[in-house]
Amino acid sequence: DAPGSQLATAEKLLQDFAGPLANIHEVCALEGECRFPIEFEKGIGALLPHAQEMRSVQRLLQMETRVQLHRGNIDGAISTIGHMLRAARALDHQTSLLEHLVRIALYTVAFSEVEFLLNETPLTEPQLASLQQQLAALDLKGGLTTGMLGERGMGYVTFQQVQSLGD
Repeated sequence: DAPGSQLATAEKLLQDFAGPLANIHEVCALEGECRFPIEFEKGIGALLPHAQEMRSVQRLLQMETRVQLHRGNIDGAISTIGHMLRAARALDHQTSLLEHLVRIALYTVAFSEVEFLLNETPLTEPQLASLQQQLAALDLKGGLTTGMLGERGMGYVTFQQVQSLGD
């Protein structure tokens, strides 16, 4: 009810993206590991559109978390934060440094939502335990080695094709 509130606009946007959001939640609930293809043979010219798309997924989940909190659905917000963490984990084993940096950015957004939740909402013991369990399961350092190996591979290919970089 605050002047200038954009809650109704955010709810409308979430309603417009209800289908993709349902798909995101469905995928985040699955077990397993994601892999996104990279054309290493293009060297530093390899495109990584999935990295930006993952940032968009994270922003949509962040908006959903805030709307749920403002509507008093704390358990729903905690679940959505869990999906934010799962979305970030999708890049845990990717093979480029850029993807690793996007992964860190995704985790940072999720952590900021955890911080907001803890500061703004009284949580029950089971809710705190759920958050603690989700955070304890993270391996934040794991993807760096794989990302560096991928960068080394792309650098090697780039140096082999230096004459064609202008093309």
